Amino acid sequence: MLNLIEGLWTIKFVSNTQSAGAGVIVIAKDKILGGDTQYMYVGSISIVNDIVNADVHVKIHERIPGGQSIFGPLEDFDLILTGKLGAKEMVLTGRLKENADAAITILCSKVAELPY
Repeated sequence: MLNLIEGLWTIKFVSNTQSAGAGVIVIAKDKILGGDTQYMYVGSISIVNDIVNADVHVKIHERIPGGQSIFGPLEDFDLILTGKLGAKEMVLTGRLKENADAAITILCSKVAELPY
């Protein structure tokens, strides 16, 4: 079932503090790789009964003056995400592994299939 979601996705995300951002991810097999202007994302993904579960490590790669994550001045953190399976669009929700009060919602839109 993972082959259904393999590809290049654009993402738009917002935290429960209303900070927002955008980036891209590639889902290939059971891996997630991606990033935005400040952070890179590396993680794993699985599907059970049409529910997507992902664990993603987010780490800074470029310090931008005045820039910070949607959760504040964090340099690296882990996200625990879940959502309903979608071939072209998915909404994932979750939280920081380190702080259950820090929530995130991510709108994922598939823009390309992988070339294999």
